[in-house]
Amino acid sequence: MLDNTSNGYSDNNTYRTTTKAKGYVFDRDGTVIRVGYEKKTKNGHIRRKSDMVVEQTLNKDGKLSVNINGKSVLLHRLMALAWLGNPRNRDVGFKDGNKSNCAVENLEYISRTRTNIKIYEEKGYIKGKNGLDTSKVDIIRARARGGYANIEIAEYLNVSDATVSRVLNKSRWGWHPDNGAIEYRPANNEEDVIVIADVNVNNNKNIWDDGEVWVDIDEHKGRYQVSSEGKVQSLPRITISVNGQAKEYKGGILKQTIQNGEPKVSIHGKGKGVSRKVSRLVAQAFRGADEKGGYILHLDNDKTNNRASNIWYSADYDEYVVKKREIGAIKSKLGDDVDEIVNKILAMYNKGIPVVDIAEQCGVSAGYVYTIMSGKAFGGKNKK
Repeated sequence: MLDNTSNGYSDNNTYRTTTKAKGYVFDRDGTVIRVGYEKKTKNGHIRRKSDMVVEQTLNKDGKLSVNINGKSVLLHRLMALAWLGNPRNRDVGFKDGNKSNCAVENLEYISRTRTNIKIYEEKGYIKGKNGLDTSKVDIIRARARGGYANIEIAEYLNVSDATVSRVLNKSRWGWHPDNGAIEYRPANNEEDVIVIADVNVNNNKNIWDDGEVWVDIDEHKGRYQVSSEGKVQSLPRITISVNGQAKEYKGGILKQTIQNGEPKVSIHGKGKGVSRKVSRLVAQAFRGADEKGGYILHLDNDKTNNRASNIWYSADYDEYVVKKREIGAIKSKLGDDVDEIVNKILAMYNKGIPVVDIAEQCGVSAGYVYTIMSGKAFGGKNKK
């Protein structure tokens, strides 16, 4: 056995440990050693295990993984935890670009923005010609509101007037990305835009790929995201339990099931699965809705179309009723002349005419008149 202090090894500049891999130590070069131990069996015998260098395997992405307590875990992540600490919301980067070089001197924590940028640069994406960011988008919109012509704005920012037009008509930068966002596009197709922003800022909007925006689900950050196209995905990740057991999730688009006419997905967290309406997830991410409460509508009345552009939300019931009528989601008992008849009912009521007489003259029930007067139908129209 290797002879060091404290069970063979001490936590110093030669070897380090991490609570995520109990019983293992890591040297500066990336070697992993399972520390030897003694264990008493049921029949009283002493079982001894010697120190053992853990075998490393190279995966298809060019990264090394090791078997920790029966689970395959990426080596560079364990090395970073052991030697560099555990900052939140950071990825591990390779300084020399060699993903199999897990020596501590070659590792660094980087923001997820930089991770995404590296991914897209490896795929051949390049930074936009003029590097549009949120500050320039703000200037374009502000100057347009101030009456400047597109060509004047373009000259001021040294961009094309076509770029200004696309920003203003929201075919690009339709949502307002976080500060520090960088515009990327494929090298072979300048019209195909990708935006990468730091996921640690504000609503964690991070990628706009061909117009599709993916946003972290607030209560499941780092695990699940919802897109502007109404899709929900599980993110690839490795979790390590309190007893040091690692579990790898490959991630992917979640299957949606239809319940009562609405698509739902099953999201897992804190040891249990919860069925969530996709429309609510989209409204939370793109319309400022809360996890519960408020009113959600599908503008085309198709509950299976959960694109952000088709989702409407309001916390106000009166606005909800008006919008619901506007899009034809409810059919009024009063027919097409709704406003005229409602105003007639209100006028008669304000004159003190009995509800029964109002109902008879307007061709509705007395209960429906009361519904209108209480604000439960045609909200707000009963106010004098």
